[in-house]
Amino acid sequence: VAFFALNYSVSLLIENNNIEIITNELKYFKKNSNAYVRKSLIINGMNNDETSFIRIADDIIDELKNINGAESGAYNLKGELIYASNNEIFKNLNHEDLGNALEGLTAYVISKEKNSTVVYFSYPVVIEGKKVGIIRLVIDYTDVYAQTSYIERIVLYITSIIFLLAYIFSYILSNNIIGPIVKLTRASKDVEQGNLMVQIDVKSKDEIGELSMNFNKMVRQINKQIGTIKKDRDNLSALNNHRKIFFDNATHELKTPLTSIMGYA
Repeated sequence: VAFFALNYSVSLLIENNNIEIITNELKYFKKNSNAYVRKSLIINGMNNDETSFIRIADDIIDELKNINGAESGAYNLKGELIYASNNEIFKNLNHEDLGNALEGLTAYVISKEKNSTVVYFSYPVVIEGKKVGIIRLVIDYTDVYAQTSYIERIVLYITSIIFLLAYIFSYILSNNIIGPIVKLTRASKDVEQGNLMVQIDVKSKDEIGELSMNFNKMVRQINKQIGTIKKDRDNLSALNNHRKIFFDNATHELKTPLTSIMGYA
């Protein structure tokens, strides 16, 4: 549980860090692009409206691609593509970032495929409080996610080794603790069945070792007591035997004179 929780936490932390990096970078792109659009409108002597934005959209998109190094596209306020740096990329994009931009929101979608990670970023261009168009960027973050995936694998390997070593150590430690207890259990069963010659060989100096030593002392003491009882039993048996012999002799010795007396009587 700790192993999976740790790896999940690391993955979640790395993912949150990636999202934070992407968010901060996209904010920077948006700030620069808005400033560039405003500067272009001023230089060309145009009004801050959608028509002017459409007229210079091609120059804006080409320049943004050079500045940001990302495929860029310009849309009107209806969501129609005006100009794109790569028409093939923007032709069939169905991500929800554009829909949010049409509603006046800044949004991005992270699309992860087998060997690539692409961010689709859309935001309304607002000049002096007036929305004039929409800019959409398609940015490749494959390298960023490849690095983080490498870090995740390294963390996974390291934690796997750590937990494997911890498991082996715990297994050895538990055996050192449980082994003597198992011996004690078996020895107690042997004593219960009448085997009083059992001895436990545990040389540890902890509580288990002390318990094993006391168990051996107990078994020896029981053996000693049983030996004493057997000796007393043998002595009692010999005493009973002597008593029987005495009474037999006494009976025999008394029987003859009694017979004579009875005859005379």
